[in-house]
Order: sequence, then structure tokens, then C-alpha cells
Amino acid sequence: MFVSCPLKATGEDAQTIENRLFQENIAAVKVTNDRLKGKEGTKLAEGLLRTLRQEQKLNETKKDYSERIIGQALQTIDLKEELE
Repeated sequence: MFVSCPLKATGEDAQTIENRLFQENIAAVKVTNDRLKGKEGTKLAEGLLRTLRQEQKLNETKKDYSERIIGQALQTIDLKEELE
């Protein structure tokens, strides 16, 4: 469960805030895979967020966009080979 709390964000850019939030909250996530914990989990979450923020390219169909984003997301979390 995610608990919302006020942020102290004065003078910080969005990436710095996101990084800090990932670091502060990663311990609250109960997972068995060590790759999803600590600094490695934080880097994985940041990479996944970066992938999911990509916009649809000009003349790219919704289907192609979805496939591209899903493929990149799976590659980011190293699951693409396991699902093929």
C-alpha cells in the first residue's frame, strides 16, 4: 500500500525527487527477487518509468506503440527472453 506524504521539493528537479522517492519507498515493497531491492531496484524502477514515459512516435500505430513500449519495458526488467 502506498502512503501519500507531503514532499519537500524546493529547488529540486523532477528526476532528483523521483530518485529520492524510489530510494525511500523501495524498502516498503516486499519481494523475493533481490534485483528489485536497494539501489538495483531503484535503477530498475527509474528505467521502467523512463520507458513508460515515451510518447507515441509520429505515424506510429497504437498497436506498434504498445508493442514497442511493452518490448522495451520487458527488456528493461530483463524478462523479454523468458516470455518468448
